[in-house]
Amino acid sequence: MNEQIFTVMEFSGRGDAMFGGSAADWSLYTQEDGSNAFMSTADAQRRQLVKAYFPTKKEASEAGEAASQRKGLISALPVRRVDEIPYAQLRWIVGNMHVGTSDDDLKADIKGRAKSGMTANPDLLAQACAYALASHRANQGLVAHFRL
Repeated sequence: MNEQIFTVMEFSGRGDAMFGGSAADWSLYTQEDGSNAFMSTADAQRRQLVKAYFPTKKEASEAGEAASQRKGLISALPVRRVDEIPYAQLRWIVGNMHVGTSDDDLKADIKGRAKSGMTANPDLLAQACAYALASHRANQGLVAHFRL
């Protein structure tokens, strides 16, 4: 299986800001309290926030709609895979978990297993957790499909 994770952007305004326009395309970030908010990259870097990643396009779109305050165009964008994340190992770990395992328990397990390189980069860890959840959703879909 090749699960895909997603992030969200909000496109708002008209015209390039360098030429007097009001366009500002913001990404969805996870704040310190766990909530999601759209903000500029500069604001997110200043607060050391990580982008919000989601296991399905539907979940990403719903989170974007809920967080939007400017009511711009919300787009769920696929995230390109990076070599630092051990995708096969994540699929194996998730495949050995019960399909009824809660999302929070799954994320806690992945965070507990993370190696030092990944824990030093919160963005990689967030992507790994989202990918594990995407694998978990795929397993749950198989169980539902085959009525196991």
